[in-house]
Amino acid sequence: WLAAGGNEGAMAAVTAAPDVAAEWGIAADRIFDFDEGVGGRYSLWSAVGLPVMIDVGAAAFTQLLQGAAAMDRHFETAPHTENLPVILGLLRVWNRNFMGYPTLGIMPYDQRLALVPAWLQQLEMESNGKSVRADGSVLDYATTPVIWGAAGTGCQHSFFQALHQGSDIVPLDIMVPLAPSGMPLDDGWQASHRVLVANAIAQAEALAKGRENHAEPHRHFAGGRPSTLISWQASTPYAVGRLLALYEHVTVVSGFLWGVNSFDQWGVELGKAMAREVAAALSGEASADG
Repeated sequence: WLAAGGNEGAMAAVTAAPDVAAEWGIAADRIFDFDEGVGGRYSLWSAVGLPVMIDVGAAAFTQLLQGAAAMDRHFETAPHTENLPVILGLLRVWNRNFMGYPTLGIMPYDQRLALVPAWLQQLEMESNGKSVRADGSVLDYATTPVIWGAAGTGCQHSFFQALHQGSDIVPLDIMVPLAPSGMPLDDGWQASHRVLVANAIAQAEALAKGRENHAEPHRHFAGGRPSTLISWQASTPYAVGRLLALYEHVTVVSGFLWGVNSFDQWGVELGKAMAREVAAALSGEASADG
């Protein structure tokens, strides 16, 4: 129907099967292919990022790629004692396997990054939510924590009560840009953003230090609750690319330490296969076997 309306040139395909796209009628110069081994959760930097580039523009998308490349170089060259993906990957293992914490909270103090917890939930849990090593042997220890979270400061008024005084200790990654995007620090330090940064830092400090009040136990904060504060100057495309690449490398580091294959997702595949069987039974195309 697009062709009938004279809009056949409006279609493009991003696919690991370019031959199929060509058969479907997409012009060769509008087919953007990528290797089928590129998993969806790692695919932003491939041709899959085309819709993002169309939305934000080529210049911004190029900066996104440059930020990711900078983190790649850091991961490749920085010594382990200064290597952010290595340090955070080790913290994943420490908190999960040595401290026994089953979940990890992701709290971006930037509303534009509100979807980062959901993105990271898929990245880490789909990559490392395994109970079998890459060599096929069964693990006798836990792997990825349950990833969850929300943007600050809204999250402070929903579940932070449990984080400060609840019976479960939940490690947090608290993320915050130090300056509003597009505004230099010297003359654009908006009061509202300063309050946002203050809240992020204060939460990390309160979780760590707590506040004693043994006379009123319901107002006592024990402290000793771990968090990692991750900050950058402003949420530019470059900084966002660097942040996303950081967590990709953290995922691979922790997966390596756990001994799992961070690049398959058979738990996802099983559900899809069974859904096709159920759909066939519901439509009458196949009989239900119970």
